[in-house]
Amino acid sequence: MKFVILIFLVVSGLTTGFAQPVQDLKFWTDRVAHVHAGMRREDVERILPPYIPSGGGYGATSTISGGAQGVTYDIAPGYTVIVFYDYTGVPRDVTGKALQYQSPDNRLLAPVKLRPTGVSELRQVMLAELDAALTAKDAALITAARMEIESIIPRANVERASRALRDAKFQLMLAALQKVDAADDKSFDPNDLPMVNIGPPRGRDGRTYDSGISPDSIKDPVVREEYKRMLAANAAKAARNAPRAALYGARMDWIRSVAGFCRDQYDGEVDDRDTINRLVAAELKSAALKKEFSELLVARK
Repeated sequence: MKFVILIFLVVSGLTTGFAQPVQDLKFWTDRVAHVHAGMRREDVERILPPYIPSGGGYGATSTISGGAQGVTYDIAPGYTVIVFYDYTGVPRDVTGKALQYQSPDNRLLAPVKLRPTGVSELRQVMLAELDAALTAKDAALITAARMEIESIIPRANVERASRALRDAKFQLMLAALQKVDAADDKSFDPNDLPMVNIGPPRGRDGRTYDSGISPDSIKDPVVREEYKRMLAANAAKAARNAPRAALYGARMDWIRSVAGFCRDQYDGEVDDRDTINRLVAAELKSAALKKEFSELLVARK
């Protein structure tokens, strides 16, 4: 059974961390590039040690879920990493229950995510990752990028963000939406999908067959070969449509997400309307997308 535990740790005086100098994005990108899946936690933290401010202490958030533990911590002023480990080396009691999850022998499960806290640098990192996901047509990574961007600040009306951060996030969401829209295959028709089960053609003697049966069970050679042709064509259509359908679905999710954020975070005041229009004009290059986005905002008011 999967379970999730959120743990917030405040530790001071750790020997694994030290006060880091202020560095640029390239410096930390190069550091992260030296970390690879399978490395021990102790070795990862030698390359990316937790940042300890001059006053001492640092904060780390751990998420325990199923077979992985995600750890988020600062490596320098303005830079955070998200690291995923397994449970190798954790101490256990006689029943096998973990007494704690952190161990120097935890193994790195996936590439480390570097997250600058500065808006312009975060935009650079997030859009580069989204580009890679769109090129690979990886629906899971496209969705993960959307969910991470959504989490930067709250969407709820009762937790309105500062204007500067709100506008920066909205601009980032619009830029991401433009990329997703540009990658979408506009010729894809969501109403023209492959069939789940295909029924063989009627036999020359008028006989009908159940949908989904094996071609080998059909004795009539003409019906059998035609049925095989139909199955092959349907399979080819399914393979061709799979990445297109994934991008189509991702685009619909993104446009709803951006429109929802806009409705939650902006009022109908003149300044807000001017800001929305300015950012939409700056980031959405497609006239058709601008029109669709504007109509969605109006329809949901």
